[in-house]
Amino acid sequence: MPSTALRPTPEQVAAVEAFLAGKDLKLVAVAGSGKTTTLRLMAEANPKARLLYLAFNRAIRDEARAKMPPNVSVQTLHGLVFGEVVRPDPAFRAKFEAGNGQVRAYHIREALDIGVVEAYVVKATLENFLRSNLARPHPSMVPPQYREALRRKARDYQGALNEILEATRQLWERMQDPSDPFPLSHDGYVKLWAMAGASLPPVDGLLVDEAQDLSPVFVGVLEKAQSQRVYVGDPAQQIYAWRGAINAMDALGGEERRLSWSFRFGPELASLVEGFWSRVNRRLPLEGKAAWSTQVRVFGPSPVDLPVAVLCRTNAGVVQAALSLGVHRFHVQGGVEEVAHLLEDAEALRQGAPRPNPHPDLVLLESWKELEALAQELKDPTAGILVRLASRYGDLSVLAGFLRRAHGPQDQAPVVFSTAHKAKGREWPRVVLWEDFPPVWRHEEREGLKEKGLDLREEENLLYVAMTRAMKELYLHPPLDELLPDLDELLPMELGEPVEEGGPKAVHLGEGGPKEAGEGPASLLARLLLLLDRVGSREDVPEDLRREAQALGQEAWQRLA
Repeated sequence: MPSTALRPTPEQVAAVEAFLAGKDLKLVAVAGSGKTTTLRLMAEANPKARLLYLAFNRAIRDEARAKMPPNVSVQTLHGLVFGEVVRPDPAFRAKFEAGNGQVRAYHIREALDIGVVEAYVVKATLENFLRSNLARPHPSMVPPQYREALRRKARDYQGALNEILEATRQLWERMQDPSDPFPLSHDGYVKLWAMAGASLPPVDGLLVDEAQDLSPVFVGVLEKAQSQRVYVGDPAQQIYAWRGAINAMDALGGEERRLSWSFRFGPELASLVEGFWSRVNRRLPLEGKAAWSTQVRVFGPSPVDLPVAVLCRTNAGVVQAALSLGVHRFHVQGGVEEVAHLLEDAEALRQGAPRPNPHPDLVLLESWKELEALAQELKDPTAGILVRLASRYGDLSVLAGFLRRAHGPQDQAPVVFSTAHKAKGREWPRVVLWEDFPPVWRHEEREGLKEKGLDLREEENLLYVAMTRAMKELYLHPPLDELLPDLDELLPMELGEPVEEGGPKAVHLGEGGPKEAGEGPASLLARLLLLLDRVGSREDVPEDLRREAQALGQEAWQRLA
C-alpha cells in the first residue's frame, strides 16, 4: 500500500487489493466514508495504469482533479459525451445553445402548439425517455402523478396517454435533426451518443463516482466497456428517480465491497440511522468513526448553537420553516427564487388568475379549490403547507417578498435552509430536520405514499441523506422524534439571533423565545408574530380571538414586507 496522511481502513485495503487483482468492483460506500480517498489509493497503488475518473457533476470533478495522481484523467460524464457529440458539430452546437442545454415547457408549447399542462407532462416524459436505454417512448415514462391526473380527468385515458407518447416521439425526432431548430438538451446528446454505438476512451480502468445516480442510458454504455470498472456509490443516496435515475448499483456488475465507516459523524448518529433502516425493513451497515461525538436531540427546549442548517423535504417546507422560526437573516441553498416563485404562483391560483408558466409543483392545478383538495384528500405536503400559510399569513406573494429581502450570502447567515435534494453532498456541524419529512416508518403513511404513486424507497433515502448531513449535532423536529426512544414531552420552539459581538453562541429554543439572544427589534417582532400565529391556530382559543389574532398577524406580515 502507498503511504498516505491517514492510515487506510481495513475495508479500503480490501478494496485496493481487489482492484489490483483486476476485478470489476462495486463499492457500496456510506455517507462520509472517504470515497474519493479510496479511489485515489487505487490509482496510487498502480501508477502505470491509465485511469479515467468519471464524476457525476462539476463539484465532484474539481475535487477529484485536485486529489488524483497524474495517471488519472478526470471528466464529468456529460462533459465526456459533449466533447464527442456537440463540440465538433456546428449544427448540434447551435441546437444546444438555443436552449442552453435544456428543453423548457415553452419550447414544447411552441413546437407542438399545446397547452401549459400538456407541455409539462410531455416535458417530463421526454426527459425520462432520454435517460432510458429504450429506443421508443413507453407508458412507464409518463410520471406517476401525471398518469393519476389523466385517470381522474381524461375521458379516454389510453388515448390521452398515447397522445403524450406520440408527442414525445415527435420531439425526439426533431431533436436528432441537425437542421431543426428544436433545442438539443444535455440528456439528448447523451441519448444520441448511446444510440450511435457509444465508445469510451481506451484506458486501463474506469472509476465511476456517485454510481447510484447513473441513468439507464449511462449504465448500458458503461457495462459494455472493455476496461476494468470500479463503481462507487451509496444505494441509499439514490434520490433522483423522478428524473430517470434508477437504483443503478443493483443494475451494475462487479464484485461487491463495502465502505461502512463514516468519518463525518460519531456512533450516536450511526445508531440512529441503523435504527431507522430497521424500522423500514432495510439494512445498511454503518459505523460512526468521526473523532467527535454526534449529539442527537429532539428539536425541543435545548440550547442550539448558531449557525445551523435547517433541512426540509419540500420547497414549501423551506418557506414554512423560515416563517415559523422567526429568522430575519438567512440563506436558502440554491437560491430563493424557486421558493418565491412557488409562493407567487400559489397566490395567483388563490386569486383565480393562474400564471401561464407555473411552478412544476402546481402545473396540474387549475384552481385553489383543487389545491385544497390535494391537501385534504391526498395529504400532499406541499399543498398542505401552502394552504396553512395562506390561512395564517394571507397574501402569499407578500411572503415571497419577505423571503427575497431576508435571503443573503451563506457566510453571513446564521441559518441555512435547504431541501434534502439540494443538501446532498454537503455537511454542517449542526442540522435541524424539519417537520415536512413524511414518517415513512408508519404503516398508514407508507400506504398513503403508495396510493399517490410515490416511491417509498426514495422517501426513505431522502430522510437518510438529510440525517447524514450532520457532523456534531442533529435535531429532529416532530414527528421525526419518534425515531428516538424514551422522549419527554416536547415543547414548541424557535431560533433566536446570535449575539453580534463574539460570534454565534448557544440560544435557548423554547416557548419563551431565545433567552441568550439579543432582544433587538427583529427578535421581538419575530416573537410577536409567532405568538399571533399560535393564538390564531389553536382550537382551544375562542373563535373571535382566533380571528382577531389571524387578522393582526396578516397585517403585521404585510407591514413587515
